[in-house]
Amino acid sequence: MDFRQGSEEWIKFRALLFTSTAGGSVEAVNPYESPMEWAFKKVRSIKGFHEDLSHIPAVANGTATEPVAIDWFEKEWGLSGWDQPYEIHRDHDWMMSSIDRRWGLKTGGEIKCPFPKFTKEPYSVFDKPHYLIQCRHHMEVCDLDKLYFICYLSPDQFHVDELTRDHGWLDEMLPGKLLPKPRAEEVRRVDLYHAWLNYVLDEAADPSKHEYYTKEKNAKYKDVQDTDLDELQRLMLEDQKIDQSIKPQVERKAAIKTEIDKLKKSIGGKYEQSVTNGTVRFQIVNRKGAVDYAAAFEAVNGEDLLAVDGKRPDDFRRATTKQISISLEDK
Repeated sequence: MDFRQGSEEWIKFRALLFTSTAGGSVEAVNPYESPMEWAFKKVRSIKGFHEDLSHIPAVANGTATEPVAIDWFEKEWGLSGWDQPYEIHRDHDWMMSSIDRRWGLKTGGEIKCPFPKFTKEPYSVFDKPHYLIQCRHHMEVCDLDKLYFICYLSPDQFHVDELTRDHGWLDEMLPGKLLPKPRAEEVRRVDLYHAWLNYVLDEAADPSKHEYYTKEKNAKYKDVQDTDLDELQRLMLEDQKIDQSIKPQVERKAAIKTEIDKLKKSIGGKYEQSVTNGTVRFQIVNRKGAVDYAAAFEAVNGEDLLAVDGKRPDDFRRATTKQISISLEDK
């Protein structure tokens, strides 16, 4: 059996357990994945439809750079460790950790190698709540006293945080509105995690929901023969040629717009009424700001009020609408 991280056996095994990356999602602090989005992907994974992110440049960069970061860190900190594909919590056999590196019995490491194209400066784990939860979960499952969080861009650009164990972390009380079926009273973190795992296992076991979770939502493009698409292709290619021919003028227009926007802010800050220089009329209209209903909802603790009735904001989403965008295939 091959249980290295990323192997087929490892992927199937972790699909049935609550992993360290899940905590930030079910606690609703992961900016990239809501609790229900996590649950949907988790059920698909349980059913054998595993999400492959290796083609994403940022993911590929992280995979390629992580061994470099580990070698660099161990040389700088004078450590020698080993990879640990997974570990199961000593008391909760449904909790799994796949830590990036292990140094001795009581020290581990979580390494992040963000894509330099998008991340220009290394960050602290305390600036990323979902990563902090991931690290705390690692420490609980692997029974660690210390964990290094390493954000590595290069030997000259890095940030290292040293975390110590919080032995009461799993028993910390969290809002009951975070549960799959929200409720008003608080719940222990460990019970919140278990409730979400049980929820996805139940969903995966329900035959009536099989199609919902297994249909190919991610098969974005179906190859078809369609004369309308052919005509759309012709028009888009013609439009592309026109854009290329007038590219300098378009770039200049964009630069002019940027400068105009800056001047609008500058002039708008100087005057309280409309002004003119005899040619340009600069009109100022003062309007009341729109009501921020989201802020009002938070001000009255709306999620807590909904939780009393076992509801969450997702229950009030409007009907799905169709959004269309068009682009040419990359060559």
